[in-house]
Amino acid sequence: MKLPWKQAAAGLLLVSTLTLSVPPVWADAAAAPAGLSASYDLNGAASLQVKSLLQEKTASGWRIGAVVKLYNNSAVNVRVPDHEMRAKGADGNTFTLQPSAANVKTIPAYGFVELSYLLEIESQAPLSITDLLCIYVDWSVYPKTESVLADVPVGSLLWRGKDAAIEDPALLKGWGEAFTIPGTNSPLEFMPVSMHKQFTGQSPTYVVKLAVRNPGEYAETLPDFTLSGRSGSRSTLGTKVEGAPAEVNPGETKYISFAVTLEPEAQLDSLYVMTPESFLKQGQPAPLTYWTGRLAFQPQASQNYARLPVIKAGETIAVDPHSQAVNPQLGVTLQSLQWFENEGQQFKTAVAKIKFANGSTSPVPLPQLGAELVSGNGVPYSGTQLTSAVKEVLPGLGAVGTYTFAVPKSEEGSRFTLRLLEQQGQQLYRTPIAQLQTEVTGDELSTELLKFYPFEMKIDSWGISNMAMQNIVTKAFSYTYKLKMQLDIRTSDEVIADGAQPKLYMQIENLEGKILTSKTYPLTGDNRLANGIQSIYFESTNSDQLEYPITVKIYELVPTPLGDAKRLISVMKQ
Repeated sequence: MKLPWKQAAAGLLLVSTLTLSVPPVWADAAAAPAGLSASYDLNGAASLQVKSLLQEKTASGWRIGAVVKLYNNSAVNVRVPDHEMRAKGADGNTFTLQPSAANVKTIPAYGFVELSYLLEIESQAPLSITDLLCIYVDWSVYPKTESVLADVPVGSLLWRGKDAAIEDPALLKGWGEAFTIPGTNSPLEFMPVSMHKQFTGQSPTYVVKLAVRNPGEYAETLPDFTLSGRSGSRSTLGTKVEGAPAEVNPGETKYISFAVTLEPEAQLDSLYVMTPESFLKQGQPAPLTYWTGRLAFQPQASQNYARLPVIKAGETIAVDPHSQAVNPQLGVTLQSLQWFENEGQQFKTAVAKIKFANGSTSPVPLPQLGAELVSGNGVPYSGTQLTSAVKEVLPGLGAVGTYTFAVPKSEEGSRFTLRLLEQQGQQLYRTPIAQLQTEVTGDELSTELLKFYPFEMKIDSWGISNMAMQNIVTKAFSYTYKLKMQLDIRTSDEVIADGAQPKLYMQIENLEGKILTSKTYPLTGDNRLANGIQSIYFESTNSDQLEYPITVKIYELVPTPLGDAKRLISVMKQ
């Protein structure tokens, strides 16, 4: 069923899409329902509130569970009053619940305790719980007498198992709306800030990131909860992603992420905040744990990419300062985003180069980030950060992170959204830490100044010649082509360059465009192209005659998981 979401939520969706890479903007959290029943006085010293009530269908019948809070209103410890907890059905029948073996016997002064009760019924008869009764039974007289200490109507407290729906409008939140968790004593405020879809096998996994703020004056422990994803009438319990904070200090904001995996064809309709309850049966070593829903919020709608900042090459990328993936001492700059070709394939490659500059006085590890390129139609293409020999960014210098994206040749747009993703946990769940719009550029040809970040190659002069030689024994001819250049190669920025990328790829073509021969050169290390006059000899293996005229094409070459990709940067014709 569709939830009657508040109309105000629509205005919050746009705000959330604009704040993925900046701190969340906290408004005062609306006063959330306490998630508890009204308070009932038991004996003048103790009072009762119902925290949760479960009515769940099982294979053999029904499971009824209840958790109550007992408060001590005095300055001394008091004993938990003698009582029985009973669930009352719509037909008037009552069911006495069994107390948990872990229930305590004493309530501390001005404190409270939680008591758990459970009963499993082997019956297929219809059941609808309407009230929870706290009963005092006087066994000292015959026949026994009973007194009702509290009769609590269950109302919206009743949770009907894993596929139950939250319908109370007070418990329905919009995306980007701050909330506290009903039923807990935690003052921590939560706000959904990002949702990223990826796949686990063939099933969609939604990684939802919540910002957590402590508005109080003392450190607060994060309450135990998770998120559940609802699709149609079915719900799937999510898991907390590794690395969640244990506590939040006063005035501090941290992040916690959850991964919810649905069936392959399922669509995410809503997200539920779920808290655990436990019951320890007498004689059992471990308690039974079940979950109850506390509130629901709407998933992030389709993003309005047009409202994201537009970044050009050389401009700074704003990274969420709360992210743990990028050291705050590192400046992040988009240096280039360009199309590369993949010969013989039905896809092309976009290559993004991002500079991480270290403004501190000590080395900082090079960030390892995920990335996505999103087309104008909202289609995401996953990126891969290429392995680099550079592991640290030295003080006062920079290092380059290179990301490659395979994109269908049919994709004709040039404006894309670039996302940087923080990778969390062993499953590598990913959440956005920066988003921006930018242009993917094509070939930039020159025979004088060749640019392929972080290098520039100035060609002061060049010439092409060819020669034929005959083996005096076999009488066979061989053909050689010579490219002579006056070069000045240097890095165009204060960065540590990786010797494996990029490289220069040169190929010789005849008049019909047939490739005669080719060579690849690194730009650092052994066998690199050096400054000064360079004579490069190409031996033809694809022709039985001396070709004239010939063309030399120079490409920037980048290795990718799907093979080498190249970008044309110069054409020299004989």
